[in-house]
Amino acid sequence: ISKRRFHNKKDILAWSQSNKWLKLEVLASSETTVTFKAYYLDENLKAQVHYEHSTFKLENDKWFYVDGEY
Repeated sequence: ISKRRFHNKKDILAWSQSNKWLKLEVLASSETTVTFKAYYLDENLKAQVHYEHSTFKLENDKWFYVDGEY
């Protein structure tokens, strides 16, 4: 079941823009999943790492985020 409808685009955009993104490390991938670490500095310039195993679905020739495990 997709969790995409529970994500607020405005909040995600604000969060993403309040951080300084440093590096994306792809750990594993398949046809429909990506496991990654995203390295960034938060709004207080504290180093952070976001780890996620994400699932995607192809709909009408476009890939969409379904859900992720942190």
